[in-house]
Amino acid sequence: MQASSSPGSALAVSAMIGTRPAAPATVRRAFPRDAGAPSAMHILLAEDHATNQYLVNAYLRTAGHTVEVVENGREAVAAAVRGGFDAILMDVQMPEFDGLAATRAIRALDGPAARVPIIALTANAMPEDRRSCFDAGMTDYLAKPVDVAALHAALFRARESDGAASEPDRRQSAAGG
Repeated sequence: MQASSSPGSALAVSAMIGTRPAAPATVRRAFPRDAGAPSAMHILLAEDHATNQYLVNAYLRTAGHTVEVVENGREAVAAAVRGGFDAILMDVQMPEFDGLAATRAIRALDGPAARVPIIALTANAMPEDRRSCFDAGMTDYLAKPVDVAALHAALFRARESDGAASEPDRRQSAAGG
């Protein structure tokens, strides 16, 4: 930042403001790259809320993952068809095509895209909401606001998954563990 003035003139102030926001320092401490995080994954983030997009994207990129962000279920299905994802983080309530419908559409695809682990992201934390996510074909469940440790654990489970959680895995996730 610089400021200058001369007698009888207005004060001139100039400042350089970055054009790219940096990830918050708390993200770096909470989800360090060297703390046994899952190896780098290519993740599809389907989320319509800009703040949630930013925060989850920051968590993931700080941990060394690559992320593609889409804003609704239709875009999520189209991205899944293109393929190449290790996991999908799916908001449940989105415009045009919600996360449950998008998950059902992805599970109906042929080939590897149908087996990609899909992790629910939702503010709906009632047991019936969790059950709806699993019934639609999601493999894991995270409540919003997203807890970094829970995201970290879900990515480990996704890395080990073939895209279809077993019933004991579903009960464990639904119980919050």
